[in-house]
Amino acid sequence: FELLKMLHEEADVDVGQWGEATDGIIEVESAEQAKEIPWAARFLKCKPEVQNLCKDEPRFCAKCWIDRDDGIKPEQKQLGVPAGQVKWHPGWRKHQLVGRNLAFALLEALQSAVNIWNEGVMGGPPLEDEYWHVTDYYENIRNKVRNLDKSRGSCYKIEGSLPTRLCNTPMKAKTQYTPRANYDETALNSIVKPAPDGYVPKNEKKPLYEGSDAHNTCFDVPDDSIDV
Repeated sequence: FELLKMLHEEADVDVGQWGEATDGIIEVESAEQAKEIPWAARFLKCKPEVQNLCKDEPRFCAKCWIDRDDGIKPEQKQLGVPAGQVKWHPGWRKHQLVGRNLAFALLEALQSAVNIWNEGVMGGPPLEDEYWHVTDYYENIRNKVRNLDKSRGSCYKIEGSLPTRLCNTPMKAKTQYTPRANYDETALNSIVKPAPDGYVPKNEKKPLYEGSDAHNTCFDVPDDSIDV
């Protein structure tokens, strides 16, 4: 947080830090009372004396393979569930809550944009230039970050192990992280240059199928539960 605060104060960077969005979540008091809490929010918060209810509730829905109606099956035997489903990972409810938290922030930003548009064109279009062109806005931030005093933040502590130009040189990057859309156009291998002998590494693995995954019934809201 201190780093974000410094960038905001010293370089006009617009920053934010997501909360956990749990203020409005109803606390579980007992197994019976938990049934009255909407399915998406159930067992996200438990009172101290019933923490075991939140810990014992199954938190994971991911499976390595679900049989498909089209008969497609992998040749290699699959694990029952992906590795990493350990007690300190939050589970699907927490991830869903974070996703909704992000969605509400985007919706609020969109509403603000719509309000600016409506108010800005009441006298007739077009909207003021400052809302269409953001080059000056971004250049101001870039220049201030590039010229930050070395005592600000901790980036220059890398000196001796990494080049300090990393602290003030604008960079772009690509990764191989998946899943991703348009893999061949957006992943790291799209910018790999051939070796002197012309060799270019390729990902020879191909998806077993295209389209949607088989339905995972674990995500279905039980009939006797509140859906939101």
